[in-house]
Amino acid sequence: MEPDQLYRKESFIMRLLQSIIIFIVTLVALYDVVAASYLFSGSLSAMESSHKHSQVPKGWLSTKRFIPSDHTITLTFALRLRNMNLLEDMLNEEISNPDSSNYRNYLTRDQINEMTMPDEEESHRLRYWIANELNGEIIKESAGFIVTEVSIGDARRALDTHFESFKHKDTGKEVIRTLGPYHMPAELVDVVQFVGGTTRFPNAKLSSHSKPNHQFFNHVEQLKSGKIGASSNSPVISRMYAGDQSLAFLILPVCQDGSTSTNSQSICSGSFTGVTVASTNTAAIQTTFTASNGLVCASCNAFPNSLAQGSCDRSNTALNLTASTVYCLSPEISSPLLQNYVPLNLTFTTGYTGGQSSTPFSLTTYLGQFLTPQFIQQLYDMPALEGSYPPNAPVSPNTVAVAEFLEQYYAPADLEQFFNMVGLDPRIADRVNVIGPNNITNPGGEASLDIQWLLGLAPGYNTTFWSLAGLVDGQEPFLEWITDVLNSPQVVYTHSVSYGDDEGSLSLDFMLRINDEFIKAGSVGITIVFSSGDVGCNSNSEPLGNSFPAFPASSPYVLAVGATQLSTKTTPVCSVKAVGILSIPCNTVGEISSSIATGSRITSGGGFSNVFGRPSYQDNFTVDYINTHLQSLPAGFYNTSGRSYPDVSALGHNFLVILAGEIIPVDGTSAAAPTMASVIAIINDRLIQKGQSTLGFVNPTLYKLSASNPEIFQDIVMGDNSCSEVLCNQYGFPAVPGYDASTGMGRPIFSALDRAIRHDDN
Repeated sequence: MEPDQLYRKESFIMRLLQSIIIFIVTLVALYDVVAASYLFSGSLSAMESSHKHSQVPKGWLSTKRFIPSDHTITLTFALRLRNMNLLEDMLNEEISNPDSSNYRNYLTRDQINEMTMPDEEESHRLRYWIANELNGEIIKESAGFIVTEVSIGDARRALDTHFESFKHKDTGKEVIRTLGPYHMPAELVDVVQFVGGTTRFPNAKLSSHSKPNHQFFNHVEQLKSGKIGASSNSPVISRMYAGDQSLAFLILPVCQDGSTSTNSQSICSGSFTGVTVASTNTAAIQTTFTASNGLVCASCNAFPNSLAQGSCDRSNTALNLTASTVYCLSPEISSPLLQNYVPLNLTFTTGYTGGQSSTPFSLTTYLGQFLTPQFIQQLYDMPALEGSYPPNAPVSPNTVAVAEFLEQYYAPADLEQFFNMVGLDPRIADRVNVIGPNNITNPGGEASLDIQWLLGLAPGYNTTFWSLAGLVDGQEPFLEWITDVLNSPQVVYTHSVSYGDDEGSLSLDFMLRINDEFIKAGSVGITIVFSSGDVGCNSNSEPLGNSFPAFPASSPYVLAVGATQLSTKTTPVCSVKAVGILSIPCNTVGEISSSIATGSRITSGGGFSNVFGRPSYQDNFTVDYINTHLQSLPAGFYNTSGRSYPDVSALGHNFLVILAGEIIPVDGTSAAAPTMASVIAIINDRLIQKGQSTLGFVNPTLYKLSASNPEIFQDIVMGDNSCSEVLCNQYGFPAVPGYDASTGMGRPIFSALDRAIRHDDN
C-alpha cells in the first residue's frame, strides 16, 4: 500500500473512532438528561386510599407464614386512559343506539387504542420507575396495563406497605396481599390508576352443588346464638336432595345426649335405631329408615358417595367436627302423591333403643323437574340445534366463550358424557379451545356448568374456555381476563361470566377502570354477559341490613342476568284465599324469581349500584318501578339513582351437570348466564350469516325493543330477592309486572326476540 493511501486509511479510522466516542458520550448525556427528568422527589401518595382493610376480610385468615424477601410476586399497573368520556359518548349515542346511523358500526381495537392509550411519555416514566426504583421485570404489556414480576422485599419498600400470606378458611386457597394502604411516588399518581395484586382479595365462593342446604346453616346459626341448646339431640340435615317427585337426604344423627358418633358400626354406642321422616302436609311420606331398608351410614371421610362426602366435609367444618363423624344417606323416597313445585313440610327424628326418639327437626322443601337443554329450548322457543358437522364441513365464524377463575377447570370426558346424556353429538367437545391452564383431573362445578350448558344450548360454534387460575402470588385473574379479551388476536363475540364481588369490597378506581374496559369491549362488538349473584340483594360477607350491590353485574355496560325457578305460584292469585278461607289452586307451571324461600339453593341477585348512575336506557323502566313498587322500603336501603340490575333473567334451578363422571343438579345465576349467552350467540350467528354486525353492547337495544315489543320477554311477577344463600333479610326487591330489580325485564322468548332484533335491522 502506498504511504499516501495508508495515511488516508488511518485518518479515516481515527475519525470513525472519534465519531463513535462522541456518539456514546451523547447517548450517556441523553440518558442522564432523561434520567434527570424522571427523578422522583421521594414524596409518596396513598393509592386507592379508601380501599384499605381495617381487619382481615371475612373468610380469610393470616397464615403468619414467613415470606422470604426474594419471593417473587406479580403486580399489574393500570395506567390512566385518555378520552374515555369521548368513547363512552360515542358508544351510547352512536354505536349502541338503534336510532343512530352508526348503529353497530364498530371500531377496531387499533382505533380504540389510538384514542385511549395513555401518553407515551408518562408510560416511559412508569417503566423507568419499575426498572430502577421497584427493581421489577416487565413481563407483559397490553393496552393501558403493565404486568411486572418483583421481589416481595422490593415491593414492600417501593410501595411502602406490608405484604403477607392469607388463606381462605373454606377453600384453602392462599394469596399474598396487603391490607393497605399502598403508595406510589407523587409524580406517578396521575399516571397509575391502581396496582393489581395489592389489596383485592379474590372471591373464593364455594360452589353450591355440594354445599349443605340453607336449612343446615340456619341450624348452625341457631346453635351459635343459643336458640338451640348445645345438648339438643335433634338430627341435623346436612343436605336435602329434592328431585322430580322424589327426594333423599343426608343426615347427621345426634345421640340422646347431644353428642355425635365416629363409629359407623355402633352409632351412639349402639343406641341409634334409625331415622324417621314424615310429611306433615301430605300423606305421601311416613317412613323409618334403617340399614335394612337402604339407610347408608359411614364416617364422612369414608363415605361411599363422593357428592355426599363433599356435603358432610363442609358440615364438619361448620360444626367443628372431625372427619370421621358419622353421617347417614337415605335411599330415594318417591310416591305418586308427591307433587312438584309445592311446599313439602318434613319432620325428621332419630330413634334410640327402648322406643325413645329425639327432638324433631322440621324443614320445608320443594320438589321439581331436572333441566336439560331440550327442556329450555322448548320452553324458551329456541332452535333445537344439533351442532354436529360432517368432517371438513365449514364451521360458523361465530365465537363464544366462558371465563373461569381460581382453579375452576373442566374435564373433556365430562363434556362428552354430558352430550351423550342429552342426546347431542359428543364430537362437539372438539370445538373447545382452551386458553390458560386446565387440570382435567380436577374439574369444578362452576366451570363444568358453564361449558356444558353454553355448548348444550348453542352447539357447534367455536368456543373458548378462558381459564385464569390465579395461582401466581399477586395475580388478579379477573383483571388478567379482561385485558386478555381486549388484546386477543381474534374477537370473541359473546362472553358468559359467572363472577362477582360486593361493590363495597372493591376500590372505586378498580371498578371505574374495569367499567372502562367494558366500554371498550362494547365498542368493538363484544357482548359480555354476567350473572347477577346468588345472595339476593345482600352481601357475600356483610351481615343482613341494607342492600349490597354486586360488581361487575352493576356495570351499565354488561348484560346482567338473574335466575328464575319453575313454580305453580306464578301469579298473586295463587297466594290468596277466596272468602278468606278457600285456597285457589294453581297448577300451571311457570317461572318465579329464584330464592331459598321457595326451594332454590340460591337467591337471585339484584339491586341498585352505589357507584354507577342510572343509564339513560333504563330511565323509563326503573323510575316507574321505584315510584310504584319500592315506596315502602326504608330510606337508605338502596341508591334510588343507581344503575339497577339484573337486565334480564333465565332459569337457574336444577340444571343437570356432569362433574367427575357424576350427574349432579346445580343452581345459580351461573346457570342463567350461559343460558342467556346462548340466546345472544344464536342471534349473532344469524346476523353474521346475513353479513350484518353482531349485537355488541346490547342493553340499549333490548330495553328499546322491550318497550315497543313486550312479547320478547316473559314477565316474571312473583318472588323477591330478600334472602341470601342462608338467611332472609327483612327487605328485598320484589318481582312485579314490568321491569324489576329481581328478574329485570323477564326471561327471553327466543323467537320473538330474534324476530324483533333482525326485523329492526331491516
